[in-house]
Amino acid sequence: MVAAAAASVLCCMGAVFPATIGVTAASADEPVELVVNGGFEDDLNGWKSGTVWNSSASSIAVTADDVHGGSGALSVTDRTSSDAGAIQSLDGKVEKGQTYTGSMWVKATEDGEFNITVCSGNGSGCDQIATGTAKAGEWTQISGTGTLGGSGDFTSPSLVIENKYGTSNAQIILRWHIQAGNIVIPGSKNPVHIKDNFNLFDFALTDDEMAKITALDKQKRYYTSTPEMLKKYAEMVPPVDEQK
Repeated sequence: MVAAAAASVLCCMGAVFPATIGVTAASADEPVELVVNGGFEDDLNGWKSGTVWNSSASSIAVTADDVHGGSGALSVTDRTSSDAGAIQSLDGKVEKGQTYTGSMWVKATEDGEFNITVCSGNGSGCDQIATGTAKAGEWTQISGTGTLGGSGDFTSPSLVIENKYGTSNAQIILRWHIQAGNIVIPGSKNPVHIKDNFNLFDFALTDDEMAKITALDKQKRYYTSTPEMLKKYAEMVPPVDEQK
């Protein structure tokens, strides 16, 4: 994960008022707020920092210095990956196949796409409830409706407030292969790229994103081996001494 792509985020949350955020069951006769302490009036009660699947970290705190509505907002800094931020357990509150509505206001240090996502605690997948683009230095409302029907089984689900991946194109491609069940053997001599090639398990592509990437297939091979090329590779001697 590229740390520089993880913007600092300020957001306030809830689901009843336009200036707050939360998640509600869209199919319910009367909307039921599923997020605890969505407006941060009770400090960090119900929230914790970090990620669902890995050890990526962030610092979170409630602030009254810059709020969109109400008395508090959540400040998220020192993020080490795109999904490192505020998370809250939704265990027993959401079900696969059900549709939910989410809304939040975000103010970030950089332009970027931000998501309200529900992830399965066992790493089997995530589904976006809402997504939108925030402009740096301005409060922006992110809202939407999504169905938990993707790859995840939503065991021990959590609400994740994140900005979109923060990854390189190469990482997106590698993650696509992994989720598609392909065996991937990337190679690089660049230490940064080698690290990036391993940092593929703290985000997941949605079913829609997987389908869009699959649709890019033009049925064109970019590499076709020949006997001459295979012989050349077999006789190749890596310059090990030069790399010491």
